[in-house]
Amino acid sequence: MINIFGFNFYSAKEQKELDDAYAAQMFPYGEPQREAVSRILKELCPKSDPKTVMFFYLVLKQALMEDRSLTLPQVMMQAKLRSFPAKVSPEAGQAIFRLCLADLDCDESLSYPSVSELMA
Repeated sequence: MINIFGFNFYSAKEQKELDDAYAAQMFPYGEPQREAVSRILKELCPKSDPKTVMFFYLVLKQALMEDRSLTLPQVMMQAKLRSFPAKVSPEAGQAIFRLCLADLDCDESLSYPSVSELMA
């Protein structure tokens, strides 16, 4: 890592190691877990950009990993999110929040609640 004027620059190898470590933290059961979450997010927000919705999910999950007692408004305030991503309704935003909580309790079976249960 090189630090120039307060900015950190990583080699390709260092960046890959950081990315892999983050992915392992967010999806400890690997690619099948990421795919299951992506599939559910797509069902919850079919008209939204999948990358934007996944980013929103990861921001919520990261905050909940640090403090599971937070509510959705608290997480959004802490993350300085002013609103839900484009084409994500408040109901879908709540469902994504519930998915994050379910994911934190998930085991290797990867049994997630259905979309209708998340929306309830």
